[in-house]
Amino acid sequence: MTLRFLSIVGHARIIDKFLLDPRATFHSTTVASNIKFHDPDDDDPDWKVKQCYLLILAAATEREHGVENLWKQGWKKMHCPYPDFGRFMGINEFKAFCLAAPYCWCNESEWFAPQWDMTWEVFLPCLLKLNGQCQSLIKTMLLMLDESMSGWCPKTSKLGGLLNYTFEPRKPVPLWCDVLE
Repeated sequence: MTLRFLSIVGHARIIDKFLLDPRATFHSTTVASNIKFHDPDDDDPDWKVKQCYLLILAAATEREHGVENLWKQGWKKMHCPYPDFGRFMGINEFKAFCLAAPYCWCNESEWFAPQWDMTWEVFLPCLLKLNGQCQSLIKTMLLMLDESMSGWCPKTSKLGGLLNYTFEPRKPVPLWCDVLE
């Protein structure tokens, strides 16, 4: 089964709009460094966004701690080279992307809401699209379980080695002892 990544067409333009807003955390660095993600001169104007996602995936395979170490050059003490992600993109550009990318999936009105007011609903459109894509690839049937606890009857001793047990009336016949999960 092949799971495709969600479409990110137009995200470079959204990220640029987000970062150029004075309320954005990285706004001053974006303006000072002239950071732009949308490239209208290229066949794929969103290529930088794709590059950033690839760097995130590549970072998961590295043993470095912290984003700054991914941009180091040269050799480590362990006789292996640093990842040197600077060959592909500047560190400030990558940090700007990491700040703005989650907001590509939500409404513009939720971009600068206070952190304590943010919920998972900001990222919900992305999750719904991903779930819809998975559902189109995989057929599932609805499975309903009667109880959330597993019924268990000890065979060797009264408690069967359990630290805790409880009585939970069952339908139609109780099992008298349930494992607490």
